[in-house]
Amino acid sequence: MKDQTGSRQTTQGPKSQTTPRGQFLNKKQLAALLGLSIFTIDSWVSQRREIPFVKMGKRVKFATEDVMEWIEKNKQYPIP
Repeated sequence: MKDQTGSRQTTQGPKSQTTPRGQFLNKKQLAALLGLSIFTIDSWVSQRREIPFVKMGKRVKFATEDVMEWIEKNKQYPIP
């Protein structure tokens, strides 16, 4: 957005803890997020196991919302 002088305004609101709906990660981004190799992500996709994914033509994408749900579902807590 531009102000009256024609300069670009940048607004930075508070960072949200929620992830936006409808955003997707590619294999490289997912591997970086989870601290895994792309090879591991490829293995999971080819075996159709672990994490949900979406095929978009030849590309494989991971819905951010699904990834966060998968992480929550797979959390392990210590035994008191």
